Amino acid sequence: MFQSIIHKIKLRVKNSLTNGYLGIVQEHIANKNSKKNLTGQHTHFSITSINNLSPFYIVIRGIAYPRNKIKYIECFIDGKSIGIAENNISVFNIWKEKRNILNLPIKAGWQLFANLNEHVGEENNIIFKIYDNQNNIIDEYLLDIATNNTNNAPLADNVSVYRATSNMKDSLYYLSNIKSNKQNILIFDNHLRLDFYKQISDIMPDFNFIYLLTGIGKDINSIKQECIANNILSDIEWDSQNIFMMPDLLIRNSNITLRNYQLSDEILAYINDNKYLYLIIKKFNIRYRGCDISYAYLYAYYADKYIKQLLDLLKPKLVVLWCQFFLINELITFICNQKNIKLLYTENGLLTGTISVDKNGQMGESDVTLKWNEFVNLPVSDDEVTAAKKLCFKLNMQRENRWAIYNVYNKQVKNVVRKLLDKSKPTILFAGQNDYECGMNPYTSRSKKFHSPIFFSSYDAAKYISGLAEKNGWNFIYKKHPVMIAQDPKNIAGNAINAHNIDIHDAIDLADVVITIVSQTAYLALIQEKPVVMLGYNQLYKKDCSYEAFSEEEIEEQIKDAISLGYTNKQRENFYKHVAQLNKYYLFNNFTQNKYTNGQQKNALKRYIEEYIYGNQNEQI
Repeated sequence: MFQSIIHKIKLRVKNSLTNGYLGIVQEHIANKNSKKNLTGQHTHFSITSINNLSPFYIVIRGIAYPRNKIKYIECFIDGKSIGIAENNISVFNIWKEKRNILNLPIKAGWQLFANLNEHVGEENNIIFKIYDNQNNIIDEYLLDIATNNTNNAPLADNVSVYRATSNMKDSLYYLSNIKSNKQNILIFDNHLRLDFYKQISDIMPDFNFIYLLTGIGKDINSIKQECIANNILSDIEWDSQNIFMMPDLLIRNSNITLRNYQLSDEILAYINDNKYLYLIIKKFNIRYRGCDISYAYLYAYYADKYIKQLLDLLKPKLVVLWCQFFLINELITFICNQKNIKLLYTENGLLTGTISVDKNGQMGESDVTLKWNEFVNLPVSDDEVTAAKKLCFKLNMQRENRWAIYNVYNKQVKNVVRKLLDKSKPTILFAGQNDYECGMNPYTSRSKKFHSPIFFSSYDAAKYISGLAEKNGWNFIYKKHPVMIAQDPKNIAGNAINAHNIDIHDAIDLADVVITIVSQTAYLALIQEKPVVMLGYNQLYKKDCSYEAFSEEEIEEQIKDAISLGYTNKQRENFYKHVAQLNKYYLFNNFTQNKYTNGQQKNALKRYIEEYIYGNQNEQI
């Protein structure tokens, strides 16, 4: 009987979630006609789901929150806290039609009794903030008293608008209080690389470094404690830096995507006047599937206005972005180009222990790719090539993987995949990339020119290669980029071995040929001395280290050549030369990883940045 009841409860909740009619949110607050009688009285706020009472969820604004994730709800009127509502337990009849069968005590809702000292009118802002068990705000919404309704509130009362305007004004206020007569360098990155930038700022005392943290939606104090605990920065080092959080709306991957909003004529006109925002909106909707288009419009509108005000306020001599293709970074790039502000793009280096720094862009837009003919002719000595060869051997032995710490790999998968392979057939591995953050998605004429001339996604390419494998009798392993496992859950049917949680080094071990569009897996494969077929453009472009197929007609032939010829001696020697050139002219040492010495050192990076800022550097290469 008990199991049957639990099953019915879960089914009821599941149906509610699926059908999207998650209960009725009640806000018992005085309506327009009784506001004048409120002074000095206790006003009762009750937030509860009447139609879909559940021991598992509390439903607010049509969004279901797990009850065990919520600690309390706080109410603010015009920015002043008037009280906290904690969960109380009442006896409710879950299904009215089952009142004789089931009558269970469950957590019914949050109730708040507040003493209001002033009249509550339509002009007052009443905000509810929802806190988790660590006292972090996980959501908030604004109550529209005029209609006693939050689900269809007018634009002025949308919570995202409130959060955007409030957080952004606060952010600009705090940044305006920075006192310095030095020129500013503005860095957009997450807190995990603060130690790297700290070492750069130490040797560049003539500049004022300002950090806006764009990743991981935590409060600034939590991030500070994490940095101290992980020896990223000491307490004193943290306090000596200008470290700030981006406004809530712009924190990467923390967007609210389950709501739609009314858009004012002002917002629509603004976006139409700044047509580059349409690409931001398109990318937002592709990146955050299920998001209503209206939310993407709000994001683009407020993000654009904030970044423009930020740059006007700080007037940075240089803006540094981690990853050219993050959504907010693409917008920052547009605006910096408008304002003639110099940009540097940084990313994990092509070789373990390094950081890439480029003024033009990344992968197919990098100097190494665009100026490939100049780069391959840069001089390196025999000793430098020998050192590159030793480095490749060392990296092959160590096989470090920056994704391993996120537990996305299972070391047991290698044996499982090996048993599925037909040993009489060659094995090809296709390694996908993070489509959203490699210049491919949304797929535009720029994507085709600089990144992927044939395919618009990893899945698209994997399907095509799967067909070639079936036609030619090859084993085919398909491995997604770790980010894409959840973002794009589709697998390849038929002959493909979908092995997304296999360690990338293990996958390369099993392959006779490694294929990718732009992924840096190509470098790992060459270090492991496996032939590589490139279907797109990264820094390996025209370095004669790999097989290249930049039209659909070339793919099958190049894979066959890679299978029959393998990793040739010429490709091997060219790769060692390429590595030597990268270390001498392009990559910089990641100073926080002391066991690696490859790449240019601190003073070289300082010189490069200063020459770029002051215009003495005509060419990077």
